[in-house]
Amino acid sequence: MANEAQTILQKTWEQCSSLIIDLDGVVYQGKQMIAGADVAIEQFRQAGKQIIFLTNNSASSVLAIWQKLTNLGIVCDRQEIFTSASASASFIADHAIDGGQGVLVIGTEALKQEVQNYGLNLGDAHHCGAVLVGLDAQCNYQAIAQALTALNKGAKFVACNLDANFPTEGGQSLPGCGAIVAAIAAAAEKNVDFAIGKPNTIMLDIIKEKTQVSLEKCLVIGDMLASDILMANRAHIPSIWITETADKYDQFARSLPSDLPSDLPSDLAGNLAGDLAGNLRDNWATRSPTTSTHRPQPTIAMTSLKAIAHTLAIGTAHSGFE
Repeated sequence: MANEAQTILQKTWEQCSSLIIDLDGVVYQGKQMIAGADVAIEQFRQAGKQIIFLTNNSASSVLAIWQKLTNLGIVCDRQEIFTSASASASFIADHAIDGGQGVLVIGTEALKQEVQNYGLNLGDAHHCGAVLVGLDAQCNYQAIAQALTALNKGAKFVACNLDANFPTEGGQSLPGCGAIVAAIAAAAEKNVDFAIGKPNTIMLDIIKEKTQVSLEKCLVIGDMLASDILMANRAHIPSIWITETADKYDQFARSLPSDLPSDLPSDLAGNLAGDLAGNLRDNWATRSPTTSTHRPQPTIAMTSLKAIAHTLAIGTAHSGFE
C-alpha cells in the first residue's frame, strides 16, 4: 500500500507543472499556520512548480490574504491568490450579470471593495441588478430582508460559494457562506442563479485566463471533498486530499461503493442555476461517513503539505501518514 501510494504520488507530481492549493485547512487553520506548510511550499517552488492559492474565502480581500500569508512567513505574490470574493466580482463584471444596475452586496466591506475594484457599482435593495452573498459574521435579519426585497424585484441571485462551514483553530468549525445563502433562499423561495466558488469550476476558468496556466497540467490540493476534490473531478484534473489522519482516509476508502463513477459532469457557465437544497445536501453528504454514489474521488490522500514534500524528497516507500 505504501509503495502504491508513493508511485501514484510520484507519477501525479511528474505530470503537473502547477499546484492549485487551498488555504483554510491546508496552509493554515484560523490564524495558525499548519506545521511545515511554509517549508513545503518553498520546496514545491524549488522543484519548479507554479504555485496558485485558491480559496472559497469571501470575507477577506486578496490583499488581506496576501498580508496574512506574508506574516506567516510564506513568500508569494498577490497575483497568485484567487478568492471566491474576487472571482464573484470578476464574473459579475465580465458577464454583466447586474445589467449595469449595480450590485447589492450581503457581505463584508472587503467584498464590497472587491466589487468596486472590478468597476461595478454598489446598489441597494430597490436599485440593483444582482444580489451577491458572501460570508459575513455580522449578517443580520435586516440584511436578509434587503436581499429579499431585491430578489423579489427580479435581481439575479449570486453566491460566492455554498460552503456550509469552514475550519478554524482547534478543529472547530464555523458557519460558512452557504448558511447565509440558505437563509436568504428560504426567505425568497428562490434558488441561486450562480454559485461561483468551489466546487464549481468558474474559478479555474478565471485562473486559466489570468495566469495562462494549462489546467491539464494542474494538481489540486485541498482538504474538502465537497469543494476542492469535487471541483478537480469536474475539471478532470488530479487531486490530493489532505486528510489530517490516516484513519480518516481509511474510513473514506472503505465507504466507497465499487461502482463509483470515475468522472463527474463539468460545469457550464450557462447551466449554473441549481437546486440550493440539493447543493447543500450534496455538500453535507460528502462530509459524512455514509456511502454516497456521487462522492468525490481524490487521486491520492496525504496528511499534509509537509507529508507530500517529505514523501517526494526521501524517494523511498512512505505513505505520507505520520
